[in-house]
Amino acid sequence: MVLVFKILLLRTSRQQSFQIQSPVFSREFTILDDQETEVADFYRISNFFSSPAYQIVNQTNAMTMEELIAVVMGVNAIEKRKNSSGAANSGGS
Repeated sequence: MVLVFKILLLRTSRQQSFQIQSPVFSREFTILDDQETEVADFYRISNFFSSPAYQIVNQTNAMTMEELIAVVMGVNAIEKRKNSSGAANSGGS
């Protein structure tokens, strides 16, 4: 099973959509463009007792490093929210 996020990147010069894929329970993410060409990968390399750290591998010039960092920050926020809501829902009476 693969988890898929879809993002729409709006720039002043053009609009482009990408999708982020990740196997379930994985720390690896792949960004694909409209033609499903691999644009970048990012991996969560640490999260133990600290804020998560990611390694980003930009494979094309389809996205700038700043855009990739913004995407990683967004995915991290989604993961964090998902994990905190799961923890809140699993506990209780």
